[in-house]
Amino acid sequence: MTKPLSPSSPHAKSLHDYLDNHWALNGGDLGLPKADYDKTPVLSVPCIPSDTGKPLQCWFNVDEDVRAGKGSAVFGWALWHAPWADHYFAQPHAVLRASGELVCITPPEPGMEELEHLTFFADPRIPFDYKQLRVPMMLCYKGGDSIGDFGPFRWLDFSHKPLHVDGAWSTERPDNFNMGSMLEANLADDC
Repeated sequence: MTKPLSPSSPHAKSLHDYLDNHWALNGGDLGLPKADYDKTPVLSVPCIPSDTGKPLQCWFNVDEDVRAGKGSAVFGWALWHAPWADHYFAQPHAVLRASGELVCITPPEPGMEELEHLTFFADPRIPFDYKQLRVPMMLCYKGGDSIGDFGPFRWLDFSHKPLHVDGAWSTERPDNFNMGSMLEANLADDC
């Protein structure tokens, strides 16, 4: 089972620092609307699922609560560990700011019902594009026992496969940051 990283773990710090200093996120216009909140450090955010929310639909769950006047959307990165593969992930995510506090309102996916807290940091550079359904891809790296053992960072598509560049899987350019459309999530595995 995938589980959230500890906010104080070296892996959480490594993912945060990498994304915080990423050239593509800092260097240009990604064509997304600008957010009106600041970055945060890595935090432990309580999970209080919405009664009307759906698993794996964080952006839409938060949007529904914002439209209902329950708070404001905060976009950023959820940090996860997949212990069976020793992989660490930074996944674009949305939480709700209600009464000044961040809360994850998205119900857990099957098998993760016991999730009480999510490891998250806000990043105003990556709000979700509701018009074109675009979002930055997920970041992954294979871990090790120490910071020096961290493998190369890889951007993954919505099927958790490495992004490809010009029709080929990227092997020489592991930092192939890209914006993806949720409309592309159902492409064939061999695209």
